[in-house]
Amino acid sequence: NINISESDQLVKDEKINLKTKSGNKIIVKWSSETITLNGKKVLLSLIIDETEKIKAQEALVASEKKFKETLLLLPQTVYEADLTGKLTYINKAGTDMFGYQLEDIYLGLNVLDTIVKEEHKIVKENISKLMAGDTTQGSQYTGVRKDGNTFQMHIYSKAIVENGKPIGFRGVIFDLTQIKEIENELRQSNELFKTLIESSPISITLSDMQGRILVANQVFTK
Repeated sequence: NINISESDQLVKDEKINLKTKSGNKIIVKWSSETITLNGKKVLLSLIIDETEKIKAQEALVASEKKFKETLLLLPQTVYEADLTGKLTYINKAGTDMFGYQLEDIYLGLNVLDTIVKEEHKIVKENISKLMAGDTTQGSQYTGVRKDGNTFQMHIYSKAIVENGKPIGFRGVIFDLTQIKEIENELRQSNELFKTLIESSPISITLSDMQGRILVANQVFTK
C-alpha cells in the first residue's frame, strides 16, 4: 500500500516492491506530484525500475565483505591510507604486528605513527613520489610498535586512484625480524666455520669443481 499525502510533492524516491504481469518481482523507485492539467489536478508519477541496480549494489557489498574477510586471514599486514597518511583500513595481522586496536585507527592513527621519527622525511618523500605516479620496488623502514619496540619491515605500496586522481595509497607490510634473525645465525655460523678452519693444525682448503681454491687456512699457505 502507498500512502499519498495531500501536498503538491506527494512521494519522492520511494522504493516499492511490485509484481509484473508475468509474475516477476521488481523493485521500483516511485516519485509523484500533483499538477494542473486543463484546470484539473491530476497525479503525475515517475516509476523507475531499480531491480538490477539494487542487485548490483548488493553483489558489490557481498563482494567487499568477502574480500575483507579474506584479508583478515592473511598473515601479512594489509593497509589503506588517505592522502594525509591517515589509516583508513588495516587487517588483523596489522593490528597484531603493531600492537594497536581498531579503536586507534578510528581515532586517526597515521602511517608515520608506525615508523621511527628519524625516517619520516624519507617516508613523506616516497609517498609524494607514489602519488606522482612513480613505481616502487618497495621500501625498508624501521617500524615502531605501540609499546615503543622497533623492528625492520619492508613495505610495498601502490596509489589508490579514482577518476584519474590519487585519493590515497594501499600496501602490504612484511616483518623482516625472522629474516634478520636467520641472517645473523648464518653470519655467526660462517664466523664459527672460519674460526674452526683457521685454528686447525692441519691444512684445509675448499675448492670448486674445477679445482680452484676458494678458501685455505694459514697452515696450508705455509
